[in-house]
Amino acid sequence: MDREVLEIRSEKVSWAGVLAGLVIFLLPVTVADQPAGVAGLVMRFVSPVVWLLCLAILVLGFARRIPRWGLPYVGLLASIISYVAVLASASMSETLSKIIGMILPKMPVGDEAARLRSSFWGSGMLWLAMVIFLALVVLLIIAIPAFRRLWLRLRADWTQVTFLLYGMIVPAMILSFDEHRYDALPVSLAMIFLAAGAVLYLRLGSPWRRWLWLFGGATMAYGAAALGKYIIVPMQDWTYWFSIHPPQTERVFEALGAGFEWFWLSLAMLAPALLSILPPRRTPEPPPPQPAAGLIP
Repeated sequence: MDREVLEIRSEKVSWAGVLAGLVIFLLPVTVADQPAGVAGLVMRFVSPVVWLLCLAILVLGFARRIPRWGLPYVGLLASIISYVAVLASASMSETLSKIIGMILPKMPVGDEAARLRSSFWGSGMLWLAMVIFLALVVLLIIAIPAFRRLWLRLRADWTQVTFLLYGMIVPAMILSFDEHRYDALPVSLAMIFLAAGAVLYLRLGSPWRRWLWLFGGATMAYGAAALGKYIIVPMQDWTYWFSIHPPQTERVFEALGAGFEWFWLSLAMLAPALLSILPPRRTPEPPPPQPAAGLIP
C-alpha cells in the first residue's frame, strides 16, 4: 500500500470542515411542520438561510475539489437531480410506472400484505434510482480534469463512497415525512443521529470503524423515524385515508415503511466495500539508472 493511499485513509478533517459538513442535516428540520408562535416565526426566517448556506457550502466544496466533508452535498445534489429528472420527464415517469406495474400488480383495497410488499419493493426501486443517478453524477465530476483525484480517493478509501450515500438520506427523509404533521421532533432526532455519525466518521477510526459510525447513525435515524411515525400517524387529519386504512393499521404500515427504507439503504451503504477488493492502484516503477557516457559496464 503506497504512502498516498495511507494518507487518504488516515485523513482527519478539521473542526471547521466538520461544521461545514453538518449544515446539510439541518435541511429536513427546516421543512418539518413548524410550531406556532415565536418559534415558528424564527424557523420561517432560519429556513431560507439554511438552504442558502448549504448552497454556498456546495459551491465551496467544488471549489476545493470536493474534500471529504463535502461528499454528502454531492449526494444531496444527485438526489435532487434524480427527483427533478423523473418529475420533468413524462416519458421517464411513464416508463417507471410501467415497470412498477409489471413488478407490483394492482392491490385490492384492504390487502395490507400486498401493500407492504409494494412498499418494500417501491422503496428498493427508489434507492436503486438514487444510487444510479449518484454514480452518473460522480462519473461526470471525475471526467473533469480538475477532479480526477476524486476517483483515486474513492478507490483508496471506499468509505468515502458510503459518505456520498449518507448525504442522500437527507432528501429521502424529507420525502418520507412529506404531508405529515407534528413531525418536527422525530425528524430533528433523526438528524441529530445522522450528524453524530458524520462527526465520528470525519474525526475517528479506520475504514471499517468509520463505516460503522455511518451505519450506526443511519440505523438510529431510521429507528427514530419509524418510532416517530408510529406515534404521530394517528394524529394526522387523513379523514378519507383513515376510512380505508384504520389509524392502528396505518401507523404500523408507516413504521415498517421506514424499516424497508433502512434495509435498502444498508445494502447500498455496504456495496462500496467491494471497492476494497479491487486490485490496488499500481505505482509505476522508476526506470533503471543509465550508465554514464563513455563508461563500459
